[in-house]
Amino acid sequence: MVSDMQDLRLAGIMKKVCLTSRRTYIKVLVIVECVVAVLIAATAFKLWAMQPFHAQYDIIGNFATGADADTAAIRRDWPHRLVQPEWVSRTPDLWVNWIHAEIAVRSVVVGVGWLIVTGLLNHRYTKLSKETPLNPTPTAP
Repeated sequence: MVSDMQDLRLAGIMKKVCLTSRRTYIKVLVIVECVVAVLIAATAFKLWAMQPFHAQYDIIGNFATGADADTAAIRRDWPHRLVQPEWVSRTPDLWVNWIHAEIAVRSVVVGVGWLIVTGLLNHRYTKLSKETPLNPTPTAP
């Protein structure tokens, strides 16, 4: 009888320890994954979203003036763009307005991607934290 009670206490303690260690492991894993997601988003913002801003200094001044020349330059130098030159105001300068619009849209794409990834990680964390431990302890008969 005493042995059965000790076994039940030991089983309860082991269940709590196993569940706590699993939850701690899941928390650490999700934190690491979120940090990696932040670093990837920051890198994507710096290298992809801000690319038109850094390239403007290399391109401005190399072409004839006018909206048609700017449109042709944008089409030639940026074959993969999210904002079409026709969608942007031509006053005061089409090139500068397009750069600002392209950076804004690319930043939104990076931000929405980051929100989706962190939301999925959070959903997975809440789902995993509600599950049973990896090695459930058997209950006494």
